[in-house]
Amino acid sequence: MLNLQPMYLAKPGSPETELRETINGSVDVIPVDNIDVFPDPGEEGNLATLYTDEEFETIKYTGKTGSSPSDYALTGCTRGFQGDPQEWSQGSSIARTITAYDLDTLKNNLNEICKLGQFSVKKYSYSYTAEGETSEFEIPLETFSESTDVVMVFQNTVFVSPDLYTIYEIEGTDYLVLNTPVEDGTVVVILVLKLLYEYDFSYTGSINGELIAVDTMPGNRITDDSIDDSKLQSDIDGSLIEEDSLPGNRITDDSIDDSKLQSDIDGSLIEEDSLPGNRIEGDYVKEKARSQAIIYSIVFG
Repeated sequence: MLNLQPMYLAKPGSPETELRETINGSVDVIPVDNIDVFPDPGEEGNLATLYTDEEFETIKYTGKTGSSPSDYALTGCTRGFQGDPQEWSQGSSIARTITAYDLDTLKNNLNEICKLGQFSVKKYSYSYTAEGETSEFEIPLETFSESTDVVMVFQNTVFVSPDLYTIYEIEGTDYLVLNTPVEDGTVVVILVLKLLYEYDFSYTGSINGELIAVDTMPGNRITDDSIDDSKLQSDIDGSLIEEDSLPGNRITDDSIDDSKLQSDIDGSLIEEDSLPGNRIEGDYVKEKARSQAIIYSIVFG
């Protein structure tokens, strides 16, 4: 079973509002000046962050109430979802920012989903502080691929929508270019999530048969001269091969000799009448080795 954690809707641009009143560290109703800057909570709820330059507290809310600025509020709040629950004064900033929980959960869920396809996710993070007005930032990742990698951009902790920047390749190096230049001292963070495949499909290794879809391995994978003794070093349980799944064109008279027949197989593992008679021609191949030779041709075919 996949261990997927809840993910919450973001708000493009992470617009902020202010507390309408001072609150202590335990109240579960938070009065705000503008309720529209927060996404609807839905069934899972959503997050909002109270913050200053030095402190923060992320809360989880389950409802929004109010019909005018005088009674707007977030309700059903879990205090200290991240950060310490504390007192916040009237006028303190609050917004649906992208939080550490959002990024950690995204990575966890991608890793969980990718287990189905034997992938993993690796995270790369690049932080820049603008020197003067600028809009161009390097992505110094040699293996970056815009078509397969996930890119997230933050400007002073605020999520930047993908339609507000473009990625270019200039002389072999990738750059992220913002539509609007940022001011001197602005912090820009580029997060790259890369999917990595974990398996080596060489003949020296092994692979779980469940990863190979039905009918995805045609019979023309191997020719007479493409297999040698060094590859024929393993046994295979004949019960793994289904009845009538061994076509007759896998091996010809001259494609296998005694030196290749180095393993034994229990003939009882192969069902009766499951090996058509045209598999191998020639009296010099012993009956006991016929099944082994055919199975080898399929395994490496």
